[in-house]
Amino acid sequence: MSNCKICLCAVVLLMCGLFMFTGVCLAGERGYVELRTLFDKYEKTQDADKNLSELATQKQGERDTLVKDIRRMKDEMVVLADKGEEKVKKQAEIDQKIKELQMFDEKTREELREIRDTNIQEIFSDINKLVEDYGKNKKYDFIFSDRALVYKEEKFNITNVILEKLNNKYKKGKK
Repeated sequence: MSNCKICLCAVVLLMCGLFMFTGVCLAGERGYVELRTLFDKYEKTQDADKNLSELATQKQGERDTLVKDIRRMKDEMVVLADKGEEKVKKQAEIDQKIKELQMFDEKTREELREIRDTNIQEIFSDINKLVEDYGKNKKYDFIFSDRALVYKEEKFNITNVILEKLNNKYKKGKK
C-alpha cells in the first residue's frame, strides 16, 4: 500500500472512532458542576470558616497578651537604667518572652493551616462522593467540573441540585 492510502485509512479510522465516541457520549445523561459554587455555598464550608475564624480570634487574643507582657517588661527595664545586673536579667527575661511569642506564632500558624487543610480535604471528599453517588443514581455517563470545560450549555448544570443534597446531608449529620 502506498503511504497516501495508509494515511487515508488512518484518517478514516480515526474519524470513525471519533464519531463512535461522540455517539456514546451523547447517548446518556451528562452534566457539570461548578466546584467553586459547591465549595463556597456548602454549609459545612461556611461552618468551618466560622470556626476557624473564631479560633484565629482566640489565638490573636493570646498573642496580644504576650505582646502586652513584653511591652510591660520593656517599660520596667527603662526604670532599671542605673542598675546594670538587674537590667541584664530583665533583658534576658524579655528575650525569652520574645522567643515564646515567636514559637507561639509559628505553632498557631501551623495549627490553623492544618485545620484549614483538613477541612478542605473533608469538604472536597463530601462533594466528590455526593456527585459520584448522584451520577450513579441518576444514570449519568459523565459529570464534569466547569473548570475543565471550554463551552457548556446551562441545561447541563446540576450544581444547585448537588448543593441542595450536600447541605441536606450535612444538616442531617449535625443533628
